[in-house]
Amino acid sequence: MMAGIDRYYQIVRCFRDEDLRADRQPEFTQLDIETSFLSEHEFKPSMEDMMRGLFSQLLRVTLPSAFPRMTYQEAMSRFGSDKPDLRTLWNGRMSAINASSGYQNFRRSRE
Repeated sequence: MMAGIDRYYQIVRCFRDEDLRADRQPEFTQLDIETSFLSEHEFKPSMEDMMRGLFSQLLRVTLPSAFPRMTYQEAMSRFGSDKPDLRTLWNGRMSAINASSGYQNFRRSRE
């Protein structure tokens, strides 16, 4: 890359200039990463380290040492999509937080 800088990142606020869709937010924050000469096996651990550091410092949450991975074949055979929505996996973990929530709809889901 130019000027001898082999990698950089930027955090950018993005606004979509297109029709709204149920699976897309019109406004989002994007982490844009540019690197030279990094393999997939070098890139993924460095991003996982960054995310662990961010969650630890900002949210006081400890993420696992290895992030779960799913192959394309597994995603297609289990979910029929190459972009499965795995948010339902959080339901069981949130029940304790929901029970003590001041938001009545969250509490009601456990009653």
